[in-house]
Amino acid sequence: MLCTRCDKETPQESKFCLNCGKPPLPLPPRVYSTGTLVSAVVLTAVIVVAVVGVANWPFHSRAQGATTAATDPQQPTPQSVSSVQIAKPSAAASPREFTSEELFNLASPSVVLIELSDESGEHHKSGSGFVVENGTIVTNYHVVRGAYNGTVRFSDGSNVPITGVMGHDADKDIAILRVDSSTAKPLALGDSDQLQVGNRVMAIGSPKGLQNTISDGLVSGNRNGLIQTSTPISHGSSGGPFFNTHGEVIGIAVSGIADAENLNFVVPINWVKKYLHSGTLTTMSDLSRENAVVRELVNSTFSVQAKQHVSWPLEIDVNHMASPELQGSFSSAGGMGGNIRVFVQSQQGGLVYDSGRTTSGTVHLPLKAGRYAVVVDNSGSMMFPRSVTADFSLKYVK
Repeated sequence: MLCTRCDKETPQESKFCLNCGKPPLPLPPRVYSTGTLVSAVVLTAVIVVAVVGVANWPFHSRAQGATTAATDPQQPTPQSVSSVQIAKPSAAASPREFTSEELFNLASPSVVLIELSDESGEHHKSGSGFVVENGTIVTNYHVVRGAYNGTVRFSDGSNVPITGVMGHDADKDIAILRVDSSTAKPLALGDSDQLQVGNRVMAIGSPKGLQNTISDGLVSGNRNGLIQTSTPISHGSSGGPFFNTHGEVIGIAVSGIADAENLNFVVPINWVKKYLHSGTLTTMSDLSRENAVVRELVNSTFSVQAKQHVSWPLEIDVNHMASPELQGSFSSAGGMGGNIRVFVQSQQGGLVYDSGRTTSGTVHLPLKAGRYAVVVDNSGSMMFPRSVTADFSLKYVK
């Protein structure tokens, strides 16, 4: 090294100059140019990158292996938390809506025509019903009220006898029938509480015995729990199913107002559900006997003056009476021959029964809906009263 005082060569390890004998002066700070500094920084960065690359080389190789393995369907690919996509729950698919044609093809094989007979085996009436389980038919109570036997006819023409009634509610007009067997597919039951005014509904029934007739309409309102609908309900359609557009039964056809166009009512299906698995099997004849009512009209002996008559009013409400029949007997005595006349007159003025002038007689008179007067008439006698013994009553099934 050179001495900073005399510029003579001095050994590196010497603390004093061998020429001047003095210690060397401290070196002034070195000043670098801008170019030199930039070059140093770039060189340092290159060295760092090289060192990091070499240091990470084994890990980089393993990462490449993992990437290659991810393409193999047998190897699961680990994902970072940030890359995981959380699936949002999809909205429930809306139930399918059926056209009238589709619903008819789907449901009509499970809709039946119910044929009923009275105590004497004569045809009583007919109605509709539908299968809800194997061997279980739903209909209206008023359809089977007063019947002693019956059969159900399926769309394929087969007839199956009704073995009995599993449950019924006269007030809600519901009856659950049992048959020996049924190959028809049970219909799906919906939720009648979900119906809204304006919903489209369809019905399948047997109006006037024309089996499997389809009609449609709208829900018009809710009247004391009953569904009001514009869908026509004719005689024979009672007991048939009402559907929503998803093919679910939401009610039972129950009645139509004869003098009001498109004013019809349906029993909600939710009223029916609790009766499907309750009760014991009762034969139709036993059910009719259990619900038979005999309402006395007159049972006494009385006097009818000459040129006079006595009468009793009688009203038949077929919504609460099945098989209404006026029955009884009468006898008369007094005056010349003792003849008396007994007749039954409807409110419209027509005679539905007339004994003519006689001293005795019996009455068995089926009656339709309406108001009547039962009259014991002595107007044919100009002078003599009659002593009449009469026993008349109205018999029906409630």
